[in-house]
Parts: sequence; structure tokens; C-alpha cells
Amino acid sequence: MLDAINKVVLHIEENFHEELNKAIIESKKGYTYNHIRKRFKVLVGMTMDKYRIRRQIALILNEINLSGKFIKDCNLEPWSDYNSFRLACEREYSCSPSALIKSYAFILQDKIDVNKIQKDRKCSVLQSHK
Repeated sequence: MLDAINKVVLHIEENFHEELNKAIIESKKGYTYNHIRKRFKVLVGMTMDKYRIRRQIALILNEINLSGKFIKDCNLEPWSDYNSFRLACEREYSCSPSALIKSYAFILQDKIDVNKIQKDRKCSVLQSHK
């Protein structure tokens, strides 16, 4: 299961301008979409969709920042236009994309390390049994 979740995370990193659909998720290791979604939430502490959206925003904002272009001139996919991207930013970070880029004093969604999370959980379980 960890391998499947890692593959989903890697897919988001490598294809952040694309939608993540049910077929892609199920192809990652043969688990059902619902099973991977539930295990992701238990392991990571947030839904897979919330992680995907926050991570895609973070990667797109980083790409915009590095390019030096105006936001409206950049590839904002999977959002269809600037307005839908702006609304997603405001919903997730309570801030417009341009304000986020200008401040860059915020923490965007980092890439999760599933193996580290699993290891940390095992350590905390072992410590609680001492």
C-alpha cells in the first residue's frame, strides 16, 4: 500500500499540470480508488484531493516565480483559467496567487514522504508501549 501511495505522490510531482483521475490512481498498484483514498487520509492526515490541489498550487506558483512571467501568461492547468486558479488559491491559502508569490513568506504544501511518516508512526507506537 505504501508503494501505491508513493506512486500517487510521485505522479502528482511529475504531472502537476494534469488532473489526477480514478484510472490513474488504480493503475498505480492495483488497489481500488476508494481503498487508496482511505489509506492516504489515514497515513497523511489529509485527503488525497486536498493534498493534490495544495501541491499543484505550490508547484505552479514555484514555476511562475522561477519564470518571471505574469501569472496570466503561465500554464495554470489543471485549472481552466486564471479565475479558477485564483479561487483555488484563495480557498486553500486564503490569499490570491499574486499575493502568495509576492510574499513568499508562507509555507506551501511540501511533498510528503510516505516512508518517513510510516517510520515516525511506528516509532511513536513503540514509545507509547514502553
